[in-house]
Amino acid sequence: MPARCGRDLVRGFDRWVDLADMSDDAAANRIRNDGIDVLVELKGHTVGNRLGIVCRRPAPIQIHYLGFPGTLGLDAISHLVADAVVIPAGEEAAYQETLLRMPHCYQVSDDRRALPAVPARSALGLPDEAIVHRLLQPDHKLSRAFFRLWVQAMREVPQDVLWLYVPHEITQRNLRREAEREGLDPARIVFAPNAPNEAHIARLRTRRSLARPAALRIAHDRQRRAVGRGAAALVPRRHVRGAGSARACSRRSGCPSS
Repeated sequence: MPARCGRDLVRGFDRWVDLADMSDDAAANRIRNDGIDVLVELKGHTVGNRLGIVCRRPAPIQIHYLGFPGTLGLDAISHLVADAVVIPAGEEAAYQETLLRMPHCYQVSDDRRALPAVPARSALGLPDEAIVHRLLQPDHKLSRAFFRLWVQAMREVPQDVLWLYVPHEITQRNLRREAEREGLDPARIVFAPNAPNEAHIARLRTRRSLARPAALRIAHDRQRRAVGRGAAALVPRRHVRGAGSARACSRRSGCPSS
C-alpha cells in the first residue's frame, strides 16, 4: 500500500487494528471479539490474501469487494459488490455470491488527487509523433497468442510502435526475436523500465497512446486508475478479467465506452 494512501486510510477510521502479523485463528478471534457486524474482504484470489480468516466466519455478514474481479466461490462470502458494467444483467448464475450492484461505478476513487505531469516522449524513449500501442502490464501476463496478434496488427501500421513493460533483458531478447520471426522490425518495440506508482500513472497518459490487452486477464487496478485519469484503453468486452473495471471507470469519468 502506498504510504500516503495508508496514512489517509488510518485517519479515516476511529480505530485501526493491524492483523498482518496475526495467524488466521488469532485474527478471526480478534474480529469476532470486537463485534464486527460486516466484514469486507478486499483481496480475493490474489497474492497475499487472508481468505483463511473469512473462512472461519468471524462476522455474521461477510462480503467481497474490489480486489478480485470475479466470484470467490466460497460459502463464507455471501455478497459481492459490483455494478451493471462489471457484471451485466443476466450473468448472475456465474457468481456464487448475491450481487450488490452500485448505481454507477463500483470502484471508489479519489478524484481530488492532483494529476501527475505527463513526461515528454523523449524522456520515455518514444518517438515524437508515432501512435503508441502500450502494454504496460507485468510480463507474466503477456501471452504468446496476444503478442502475435499485436505484432500482426503493427505490420499494418508501419509508423506505430509497441511499448511494453518488460524489465528483464532475457525476456526483451526473446520478444525481439519473436517479433522478427513474425516479420516486425524489433526496433519498433520500446521497453519501459519499472517506475513508482505516480510516475507510472503519468506515463500512461502519454498523448497519442492506447492501452492494449496483453492476455485473457488485463490490468485491473492500474488500468482503472489510468482510465479514470484520462488515459485511453482498448479492452475486450467480455471474458477478460479486469476489463469491466476499466469500462466502468471510463463511463463514470464521462468517457465513451462500448
